[in-house]
Amino acid sequence: MLAGAVILLAALYLVQGLITALQEKSPTGRPPLPTVESAAQLVLVGFRAVVVDVFWMQASDLQEEGQIDEAVAKYDKITKLQPDLADVWHYLSWNSMYNLPYELEAVEDKWNVIKLGVEYTDMAAQRVPDNGFFDKDIGFMLWHRFDDRTFPQAAYLRRKFREWKGKTNFEVAIEWMEKAVKSEEFKTLGEGSKDIWRRQIGYTLDRWTIQAFVDGELDTALRVAKLAVEKWEWISRFNKGDDPGININFDRLADAKKRLAAIKSFIASKEAAKQKTLDKASRLAAKSVDIWQSVVDVWPSGPDLPALQTATAWLERLNADKKAEKSEP
Repeated sequence: MLAGAVILLAALYLVQGLITALQEKSPTGRPPLPTVESAAQLVLVGFRAVVVDVFWMQASDLQEEGQIDEAVAKYDKITKLQPDLADVWHYLSWNSMYNLPYELEAVEDKWNVIKLGVEYTDMAAQRVPDNGFFDKDIGFMLWHRFDDRTFPQAAYLRRKFREWKGKTNFEVAIEWMEKAVKSEEFKTLGEGSKDIWRRQIGYTLDRWTIQAFVDGELDTALRVAKLAVEKWEWISRFNKGDDPGININFDRLADAKKRLAAIKSFIASKEAAKQKTLDKASRLAAKSVDIWQSVVDVWPSGPDLPALQTATAWLERLNADKKAEKSEP
């Protein structure tokens, strides 16, 4: 045991000497990336964590200096050294989706690093298949990062994601969230935390409903609005007592039902307009506007304002058509 301790101390001394020497050569004070050969040698003698630290510091330096391609390459090496750590995948996916895009100018370049973040989540699903906390956070990122209120080029990102995956980002986000609430980690949570996890699914369906409506994908908006009502009904079944943090679910269920009614009126208005019954179309459009307005009034900071604006624009167009029709000889 004494001989082993001496050998270990000597090895640690040598590794520390290597890092110190590398730091002296680094203009930032952090060690430059060792060669693949030296990294492999360190890993083989049990210093994987040391190599990971060196890679991580150097990647951070490169990211701060705006050398994104080089930083990404070095982050990728970390995944090869620590492929089974959920924290590594979590950080890399979050960093690629939230930090790296702001270091780039062109929207295509922003998409490339966000796409890389999504690829990290796909790899994590294979390497760390059962981690509910990770699944929940990824689900959140996959709707939030593609939301108009959080990213100016979100519409472009949603389109690119759909072309790439053959699914919307909302669909994939919900898949991760549903996986999270079936995990072993979920079972260990208190009821309040469980409610937050469940509620995230409902919020994502709400935003998908609104986005599809604003984008003119009315069949999708109607279908997802029905799913949102069903999900909020399910979430509300777990309500216990008078805790306002829990019973907010009933308010969100009421909002989901209003959205469904507003979309049905809007679609009926569109059909009436096709049949040239403009008075009926206008009445139905006004009803849709009133319903969307009621949601916005109750939840001013919520995401429904674009839907209200879309419905209002349609009503104004109908009223203009009616006025033009009456003025015709």
